[in-house]
Amino acid sequence: MPLTLADFLRDHRFPPSFDLTEEQERHLVTAIEQGFLTEFIEQVILESEDILGIDPNLERRTILELAADKIVEALKAEAASIRLLDARTLKMLSFGSSGLEDFQRTSTIPVSKSIAGLVVRHGASIVVPSIKKDPLYQAKKIIATKGFNSLIAVPLRIPSFVEEAGDILGSLQIYYREEDREFSKIEVILAEMFARRVSHVLARKKILDLKKLNDSKEKKTRDTPQFREPRPGKSAGHGVANSWCPGGKPETLPILVNLA
Repeated sequence: MPLTLADFLRDHRFPPSFDLTEEQERHLVTAIEQGFLTEFIEQVILESEDILGIDPNLERRTILELAADKIVEALKAEAASIRLLDARTLKMLSFGSSGLEDFQRTSTIPVSKSIAGLVVRHGASIVVPSIKKDPLYQAKKIIATKGFNSLIAVPLRIPSFVEEAGDILGSLQIYYREEDREFSKIEVILAEMFARRVSHVLARKKILDLKKLNDSKEKKTRDTPQFREPRPGKSAGHGVANSWCPGGKPETLPILVNLA
């Protein structure tokens, strides 16, 4: 890719009627870089950090709904919905939304016959310029009820950190009013980046949840009578020595966590 905007302009010459002098080209590059790109990048960073700043101690549904609110605002969309895959039933479960609170959504939809399911199966984003014309989007009443006619659907991934249990997969749908909307490449890239930031927050939540579970199990282990530190003078000469805890102090036992 070009290292600078000036390189890009040299590689993509304007039509002859728009030929610029070198000085005019320098002014154009400066105006775009300082007047647009700088502000645009700063805004993207702020919006990204805003999502990363969501408290990971909140419930998972709350995290997803707060993130959906922020993504809708950042992308100047109208609404967003989240669906997660239930690997046992192969259904996409409704798991929160933004801007759709008064809209009756189907609680489950099949993986094989839905936009959200297609996103999960292929692990890639899908743009739907016209909901009305797309056969995979079956809840057409959203057009008449909410006035939404197009959408971007991007993949979500919630890490499990447990080898036996796979990551939780899902899809974030972002709705717009325009019919036959032409989505720009940058809109899709931003939507995917924001979804990855959501996954980062959910990964932090999973780590905190695992730590709380481990701490709870360790406390129960320490509080179990047979694992308590013996009173002075009682360990020697009473049959079984305290061999599992060298020095007479109990060790921290390994905790096996299964979140499958």
